[in-house]
Amino acid sequence: MGFIREFSYPDTFQRRLIYYNSLVSFFILGFIFSEIILIFKYYFPYQSVLKIASLIVIVSIFTGNLFGRLIFKNSRHFRKIYIIAELLFIVFSILYFARKIIFPDIPELFLHLFFLSPILMTVTLASIPLLSGIKTDYFLKVSCGEFIDDKKGAVPFITFIMIGLLSGIVTQVLIQFYTSLYPYAALIPMKIVPSFLIKLPYHPKPLYARELREESEKQLKLPEKNRKDSLFFTFLNFTYILIYLFLGHESIIKFYGDILYIKATFILISLLSISIAITIARISRSAFWFIYTEMLFPIFFLLFLFLLNKYGRVVPFYIGILFFVPASLVFGFSLYHTIESVLSNYDHRMRYNIISISIFILPAPILLAISFIDFTYLWYFVLLYILSLLNILFPGMHLLHRPVRGYKKALYFIFSLIFIPTLILIHLYFNIPVNSQLYIENTRGFDEINNINYNAEFIKRKAEVYLYNTKIFHASDSTIRNMKRSMLPLYLFKQNLPGNILFFDGNQKFFHNRVIGIFENVSSIDYIPDRTIDFRMRPLTGSQRYASEKATPLGFLRGREKFSMIADILNLYDQSFNPFRFSEDYFAIIKKSLLTNGIYAQVIDISRCREEFFLATVKNYKNHFKKTLGFLFSNYLVLMGSDDDSSFRLTGENLTRTGALLEEKSELNNLFYGNLHFLSHLLFSDINTFIVHASKDNRHPLDYLKTPVKTASLGDFIDAYLANHSLFLELFGTNRDVAFLRRRTEYEVINNSKILTLLKAAEMAESRGEYEVENENLFTLKRYSEYRADLRGYISRILSFKEEYYYHRALRLERDKKWEEAQRLYQAILTINRDNFEVNYRLGILNIILQDLNESFKHLQHAMKLKKDEPRVLYQMGVLLFASGKPQEALNYFTQALNLRESSASLYLYLGLCNEELGRLHEAKKHYQKALLSDPNDNNIISSVERIENKIEEEKNRWNRPERKNQIDDEQGEKIPLPIIKSAINKRLSDEEAESLKKTRKTGQ
Repeated sequence: MGFIREFSYPDTFQRRLIYYNSLVSFFILGFIFSEIILIFKYYFPYQSVLKIASLIVIVSIFTGNLFGRLIFKNSRHFRKIYIIAELLFIVFSILYFARKIIFPDIPELFLHLFFLSPILMTVTLASIPLLSGIKTDYFLKVSCGEFIDDKKGAVPFITFIMIGLLSGIVTQVLIQFYTSLYPYAALIPMKIVPSFLIKLPYHPKPLYARELREESEKQLKLPEKNRKDSLFFTFLNFTYILIYLFLGHESIIKFYGDILYIKATFILISLLSISIAITIARISRSAFWFIYTEMLFPIFFLLFLFLLNKYGRVVPFYIGILFFVPASLVFGFSLYHTIESVLSNYDHRMRYNIISISIFILPAPILLAISFIDFTYLWYFVLLYILSLLNILFPGMHLLHRPVRGYKKALYFIFSLIFIPTLILIHLYFNIPVNSQLYIENTRGFDEINNINYNAEFIKRKAEVYLYNTKIFHASDSTIRNMKRSMLPLYLFKQNLPGNILFFDGNQKFFHNRVIGIFENVSSIDYIPDRTIDFRMRPLTGSQRYASEKATPLGFLRGREKFSMIADILNLYDQSFNPFRFSEDYFAIIKKSLLTNGIYAQVIDISRCREEFFLATVKNYKNHFKKTLGFLFSNYLVLMGSDDDSSFRLTGENLTRTGALLEEKSELNNLFYGNLHFLSHLLFSDINTFIVHASKDNRHPLDYLKTPVKTASLGDFIDAYLANHSLFLELFGTNRDVAFLRRRTEYEVINNSKILTLLKAAEMAESRGEYEVENENLFTLKRYSEYRADLRGYISRILSFKEEYYYHRALRLERDKKWEEAQRLYQAILTINRDNFEVNYRLGILNIILQDLNESFKHLQHAMKLKKDEPRVLYQMGVLLFASGKPQEALNYFTQALNLRESSASLYLYLGLCNEELGRLHEAKKHYQKALLSDPNDNNIISSVERIENKIEEEKNRWNRPERKNQIDDEQGEKIPLPIIKSAINKRLSDEEAESLKKTRKTGQ
């Protein structure tokens, strides 16, 4: 049968050029913005760079699309507009790839633009996606038209956009590992040149053609009365998919951390799955798939949540992301049929409007609305369950009003009845809270530091805070003391410099270092965003002597005055995953912000710093500063650099002021045994003697993907540091004014050399957890202090604290079943105080657990000497003796404990066991019954009562039993077999054999 068919475009080759252009353009867009994200994540590791960059792209494409609609709609010169947009896109892309050639003196153009103006930088970043949006509007309008070959171009067009984005992102990641290929990327924009042949009109005139086809081959179309329903479901489908993708992204972050490569992997896998599903969906044809697939959205998304909650904590992130693939496939399947429905049921203009609004306009306001919301459990699940109910309700209403078979409606009815209780059961099964707690929590362990009193003389507790499962802060007495100590070298040399001092404090969220408050003209920057630590705050304690500003280091330095001193206090996360703070670029920025004689200092925990970061910062100090110093406080290294020797000059004035400060300020109490002790921590006065060869500083945006290798021990250098205390004398210079001061100080160092060695060795052992070594050094110092009152007071305060600290620490280790570590701590306490009753008692119990009964006897007996009438010790001695096979001696101890009003169920149980072992069955029964009254649910007591009753009954019936004639009879009724070897079982004598043996023996006699 012949038909007259209306179409818009006769040139199918140009449609293919549109596909090609879309693929290349979005490849470039994906490639460029993947690199931009890596670049800015490198400079701003704590900021939501992926979120901000994605929103810039989406809003720019949204703006470009609207602008394109406006100018193409109202202009007849569509081709000139397209060519201008294409040329600008190519030029801007080439400029991006060639920026390092055009601006060779600028390490990174976008960072330079940031320092000039963040607005200028944002506009520059938005230019390429904005031009993409203009082009995309033109391409979409053409793709929605009818071509002479009757093939619809919108679905392939959208598919090529996703494939282009995927390819660009993947290529950018690969180029990070094959950097030599990067220059060839500048050729990619030139591949768009053939697309200049595209000249299909934006407002085509209708063309007509005759074709032959059967009536059955007509395209599937919805009835006219269902068109409005179709439009409603179309917009809902796009909205649902977008929100489900966002919720899936949030759940992945919740389980695996807000880490760039995890989020990027989720986006890649989701886009790839949707693209595959769109391709597969072509084989299925149904006019109503786009409506009824909505019912599958909550099912597959909840399956993803179920698997993630069940296995997310134990499987790696890429497996967790794969749990989302079934949901992504359903989304892609639905997306294809939604677009296909639009193409089949609307004319050219309506198709374009619907798809443009759904894909390029609608996502921008939705994502802007939800991306900056910090979801709580309550609002996350409220949004999810509302979506789920709408996904079930609206398609169901559509189904019920359609003339379909009754069994389909019945199946839907049954499904809808089951779905709601299933939701509730899943929620209850995983015990998911519905409260105001944040759904995504980046940190753990934060609440532990709230229990630490940082203002105390000594810190008794330990705590660790983790960010994205990486340790960011470690709190202990040694750590806090060393953080305070590390501020003293800054104070010592700041006195030589006029001007302001700037602190970048990475630990500010976890520890308010009150020593910073002793400085004047201080600016302290807290550069960790509140959201990064889930808006948690430490309680304010004591006096807060300085205030902090919230800013990024680069954001604060932009446009500021120069400082006389800049100090970087790097947290543990920085030292594992923040290469920029150790890079040459950062040092160059810091130097521009310093006065001519200014000092730059970094505080690093060398026991936890990534090795390549440590070597890079050492190299940069060597290359950027003429004079360098290093102070070591156990594991905290303070690196300092300046271009002026006088900045590090020691004078009588700054030594006097520093010594007075140590005596007067409460926050500095017990940190040092005077000025000499502090100055003896100088590790080097020339960095060339510290590290002769440092590895090359290769900045790599993917550094955070590598597993950190911690800085190795400094070995011989540390040994020399422990023995050499006079290195700081070089800082006095050669002036005659300080010659006397230098000689006098040198004499004091010689006289105190052994004391200084022991002090530093004790501090080093403390930081390493070598408790026995630490105590050995402290006790040696105690002997030295007998004739020195100042040293005696310092050591006594430390020893008294150590005794209490070790005890509480050992109790926590016991609770964690770390028996050997707890034992070491208890032994260390006994070196401080041999007569500590609690420690002797705990060691007695601990050695029972460790099966060292001799040691247990020794400590329990000493505890008894200290407290003769302590029922706990008497009870433990009884347990120990009973376990050693001495029931009578054990019974004596248990009886003494009972007389001292110890009446626990376990005591009565052991009294029963001892009496049972000694054959006093009725006495044993009486004690077992008392134990049962104290603890009716103890299985050991219940079985003991049953056992003793059986024994008493057997004792009553013993004389009524027949005579036992052989070994087998002897074993009747015994629960525990007699101690014979297995090979002897078959050699037991029967009755006949026993009689025969008796006769033989008589005959033999």
